[in-house]
Amino acid sequence: MTHTPTQEQAEIVDAAQNTTDNLIVSALAGAAKTSTLVLLATALSKTTALCLSFNKRIAIEMQERLPSNCTAMTLNSLGHRTWADCITGRVVLKTDKNYKILSELVGKLNGDEKDRGFAEFADTLKMMESGKSAGYIPTDTFPNAKRLMNDSEFFGWLEDEPSALQERLLREATIESIAQGMKGLIDFSDQILLPTVFPSMFPHFPLVMIDEAQD
Repeated sequence: MTHTPTQEQAEIVDAAQNTTDNLIVSALAGAAKTSTLVLLATALSKTTALCLSFNKRIAIEMQERLPSNCTAMTLNSLGHRTWADCITGRVVLKTDKNYKILSELVGKLNGDEKDRGFAEFADTLKMMESGKSAGYIPTDTFPNAKRLMNDSEFFGWLEDEPSALQERLLREATIESIAQGMKGLIDFSDQILLPTVFPSMFPHFPLVMIDEAQD
């Protein structure tokens, strides 16, 4: 250890060393949470550990500070790596994937429906992104998926009630997005969604530490 731990840090380290229970450390901003994780990793240096962080910059910084028994990455990086191991072919990250899928669907509509589709486009796109983050898998599709939300649950969960057209578009766009993901075309939401709801093999770590878990 590079410095003498505070009483709180010493108690946290002691708890980690003497229990197999999951632990939550509640601390305010600037309370040395990251330094506490480094103390934990050092104290448990014989245990292979995964340290998940909120963004890539923090993950890089943590990897420089953590002992060699630890691997630091973001949750998105973990999901991306896991999904890449689950499918054949190369995984390609395309950040505007949802926008393009929805644009093509709305563009195929006719008359008033097309006008409404473009008028509601921004809201529908946000709903689609929310659905992927919440584990929405359209009802009666992808039977091998661990469906966290079906149609009725997702549409009822949304803050703003979707129109009938939006419900149809959300269903069709999500199905197409998942189908593209199966072929390797993914976005940031897919990095979390796909390896979570479809059978996959996450790497095993006996110890997982999460920095800024609330984020």
